[in-house]
Amino acid sequence: MNIINYIRKLIMSVSAFAEGRLPANIQTAFQTLYPQATDVEWEQMAGCYVAEFIADGQEIDVWFNKQAEWVMTETDVESLEKVPA
Repeated sequence: MNIINYIRKLIMSVSAFAEGRLPANIQTAFQTLYPQATDVEWEQMAGCYVAEFIADGQEIDVWFNKQAEWVMTETDVESLEKVPA
């Protein structure tokens, strides 16, 4: 993760578990999309639950709204040469 993303997440993030645990519907929705994901870290940002994990050497953030609907998937890349055409 680059330093800008780290600072952004540090400033904007609030622990998803500060007032409880991850809702079951969010966990189920994530596991349906990414059944092979391991070492998943959760946080809340901008009113969404965000799962962060590493796959194929890339950091992936998967965002869900409070209704457990997928919002977006963010994949960090190291350089423009690694962006798919």
